[in-house]
Amino acid sequence: MKLVITVTVIVVATLTSLIGIRPISPALADSYGYCYPPTGCRADNFEHTYCFGATMAGNGFQSAAGYGMTNLVNQTRFIKTFMANCSANTDVVFKRNDDMYPYIGRYNCLDWVGTTNKCNRARVEFNGSLLKNTLNKKKTACHEIGHTGGLAHSGNANDCMINGLVSSGHVHYNAHHVAHLNHQN
Repeated sequence: MKLVITVTVIVVATLTSLIGIRPISPALADSYGYCYPPTGCRADNFEHTYCFGATMAGNGFQSAAGYGMTNLVNQTRFIKTFMANCSANTDVVFKRNDDMYPYIGRYNCLDWVGTTNKCNRARVEFNGSLLKNTLNKKKTACHEIGHTGGLAHSGNANDCMINGLVSSGHVHYNAHHVAHLNHQN
């Protein structure tokens, strides 16, 4: 049996190298909702209440955060409710923090639900000293809000969960991430 398997592997490897076919790589699974960097924690439910800290005023940061929340709602089962005042019951508190170089954005779970991998309250921060254009503000909002639903960083070339600044696109979740977000419980 071992000889047959070995011969089969050698024949397949030889044929693929001779005719120039590359073997298919196995699918890579991503981390989801495990509450360790760089993965966000799953949300405690599908309702995301949110508010803006005082530092969010001006320069389009509130607009970008609003875009990110609307994008989450439009692509998933989440619902959003804006809170005029931040309270201990607000799910996502948006702030601007220009002193977090080299990060352009940051997610932190502030209140875990018991011993689960779910977050009851999170803070999302934007680095205004590095986020200079509307596209990257929207991309960063989408990215950090993705962490509030448990998403990890992605290497997908067209998904907002990719790290860093971008020159186009990257303001939505791919289908794989939408499936994760829709499976919170």
